[in-house]
Amino acid sequence: MKLNQHPSPSGTLSEAQLQSLRSTLLEEQQWLEAHLENREHFGLEDTTREQTNELSFYDNHPADLGTETFERGKDLALHENAERHLTDCNEALARMDAGEYGKCRTCGAAIPFERLQAVPTTAYCVDHVPDPHSSDRRPVEEQIMAPPFGRTSLD
Repeated sequence: MKLNQHPSPSGTLSEAQLQSLRSTLLEEQQWLEAHLENREHFGLEDTTREQTNELSFYDNHPADLGTETFERGKDLALHENAERHLTDCNEALARMDAGEYGKCRTCGAAIPFERLQAVPTTAYCVDHVPDPHSSDRRPVEEQIMAPPFGRTSLD
């Protein structure tokens, strides 16, 4: 006997849907934990100096240093993204255990199953998604140093 694949009339998810989403979240959580425990951390520990056993960058082409700087920035961004995604998975599983999964944090409306399949970590309906481009790790200097006349010197 199969579990009901359709949500109940009240808009809540069926048991089969919840189990499917839980297994997706658990797989993602395990993959991220294993990936973050890897010692290489997206290559953060490799540098040109360590790869070539050189004591100085003096004889290296300046473009090599630019490439390394770019790669380190990329590696840090990938690592931060993986940490954030793991946190989102953990929070989604906690919401599932608390019976709050599938409801928008802002308006309380039921989030459609199709949206949860596409983004199982979501806590918001499409209308209330916060700005995805804001970062939690902004430099401390931004809080202290500010332009003297607001955001620009034109106002």
